[in-house]
Amino acid sequence: MPGSLERDYRREHGVSEPIGQGVRSGSVKGVPFALRPSLSANIQLPGVFAFPAPRRTYADGTPMQTPTTIQLVGHEIAIAWSDGVESYFAEEFLRAASPSAENMGERDVLGRQIGGDPRTTFPGVTVVSWKQIGNYALQFEFSDGHRTGLYSFDYLRRLHDNPGQSPKAL
Repeated sequence: MPGSLERDYRREHGVSEPIGQGVRSGSVKGVPFALRPSLSANIQLPGVFAFPAPRRTYADGTPMQTPTTIQLVGHEIAIAWSDGVESYFAEEFLRAASPSAENMGERDVLGRQIGGDPRTTFPGVTVVSWKQIGNYALQFEFSDGHRTGLYSFDYLRRLHDNPGQSPKAL
């Protein structure tokens, strides 16, 4: 029986056949895993990668939202958050939103923008794998070879909470 993220995705996108075909893999602390279409938050099932859901807060005491589950669903990365919110990010969008200096550029000491990729779309680019970095970020590897962006959980959540805003403005 499909998990709630898959069920919602299938209902929302009118998909009747099983999704997640061609599922790819990732690793955490050097331990490889394969991702499958089933998704259940906070339950470790064979083939489903579930994050621990620690209680973390920012300095002001505000709860930090962390992923409880992440998986590839069709051509989107699905993330279930510790507060019950679900995010779906198109693979091409995640590539365009990479927070790396290679993609976003960086500012010099005078505040001038240096470097960065002027492209705003990456047609056909897919997520090949990902891994968790510490207890604060994900690092995706893309089919075009890009893998230098660290997507903090906070950044991913801001991408979800601000769908109409340019990632470079976040």
